[in-house]
This record gives sequence, structure tokens and C-alpha cells, in this order.
Amino acid sequence: MDNQFASETQLDIDAIRRFRQENQDAFQCPGIERMCLFLQTEVGELTDAVLRSTGNELRGTNKEVSISEEISDVLFDLYCLADYFHIVPSIDPCLNKLKKRVEDGKRISGSR
Repeated sequence: MDNQFASETQLDIDAIRRFRQENQDAFQCPGIERMCLFLQTEVGELTDAVLRSTGNELRGTNKEVSISEEISDVLFDLYCLADYFHIVPSIDPCLNKLKKRVEDGKRISGSR
């Protein structure tokens, strides 16, 4: 499997690092536990946006939601988490694992 995604991902993490460094007063490291809670909150907001887009409003609010913005928020928090652990995110391990499952004749369940 080629590594076309790795370089694209690296560019994104570098851009986030630069942004956080330029705005470091606003981005004090909250600790790993709070980072995970922020991520969980953003995933919940993404889920809410997706449900609203299908007409399934679980909460009675008039809040405008954008699936694109919510995905961006989740990705930002994931990149911050990866940066905390000094990890350069790459899609390759996931794609390799899924490719192996397909080659082994297994079904890929869920959204994958």
C-alpha cells in the first residue's frame, strides 16, 4: 500500500503545531484526561449534526450544525492528542488492517 496519505497527514499536523505555537496562550495543555473529554464532546457534537441532517433531532434546540465543521473539530482534537504523544498520524495502518481482513475473506463491518 502506498504512503500517499502520510505526507498529507504530516502537513496537517505541522499546520496545527504552527497554529498552536502562534496562539500558545489560548492553547494551554489541559492534560491528557481533559483532552480525551474534549474529543468525546466533539464526537458527540458530530453525532448530533449527523442525526440532525437525517431529520432525527434528539435534542430540542435550534442550534445550526455543520457536519463538515464538526468533523474538522474532531480531527483537530485527534491531531492534538497525537501531538501530545509525539505521534505522526497515518491512515496506512488502518488501511493495511482492512486490506488484510478483505484478503482473509472477512467482512468489514460498521462504517468501514
